[in-house]
Amino acid sequence: MNSPLGTRPGHPRPRFEVSGSRGASALAMWLVLAAVLIGFTSCSIQQAAPVKRTFLLEARRPAKAGEPAARSAGALRVRGTTVSSPFAGRGFVYRRSDWSYEADFYDEFLVAPRNLVDEQVRRWLGEARMFAQVLEPSGKSEFAFSLEPSVTALFGDYRDRKAATATLEIQFALFDEQATPRALLWERSYRREVPLAAPVPDRLVAGWSQAFGEILGELEKDLSGAVSRHH
Repeated sequence: MNSPLGTRPGHPRPRFEVSGSRGASALAMWLVLAAVLIGFTSCSIQQAAPVKRTFLLEARRPAKAGEPAARSAGALRVRGTTVSSPFAGRGFVYRRSDWSYEADFYDEFLVAPRNLVDEQVRRWLGEARMFAQVLEPSGKSEFAFSLEPSVTALFGDYRDRKAATATLEIQFALFDEQATPRALLWERSYRREVPLAAPVPDRLVAGWSQAFGEILGELEKDLSGAVSRHH
């Protein structure tokens, strides 16, 4: 029978081993190289990991000299805000073309838009002292009026990045809760498109906040007129 190549009958097949100081040095070099490669890979993964950023809308009502005391028109309940489904999530929405919208996974509101609008509307109207009280949707106190906000547009219009805008549209409806059945007293839709210096999240939130403040300022005037006409 033929023996394996390089051996003779009766002799074991030779083995090749790395031994001695040269072998140890080579092994150490390979271990160091492997550690360096793993380190580079880890750093690359860490650097590529996305970071989420969260933002809040804030509409600040300017202080006005000689504001009247609270009126006796009755309490107002601000019912829960509804938001059109494309804009109801926390992620920012960008309009890229006439028919294309895109949701941002990394830049988002801290809480859902409906909660932001609810809180800001109640705070603004409470500071305006237009109604005896401004109540939350879940309050048990009696109220004479109710206000229903509905957000129909909330996006960054980036169709032309050199002329980007923060777009916000909200509809409000005021009801007389003392009538049977309750009666619609007034409603209006407000829309603002605030130009942005740059199409970036920080500027977009500042634009939305400005638009929201302008809308609430007009809402305050319109509600005052509607309540006055009702009485």
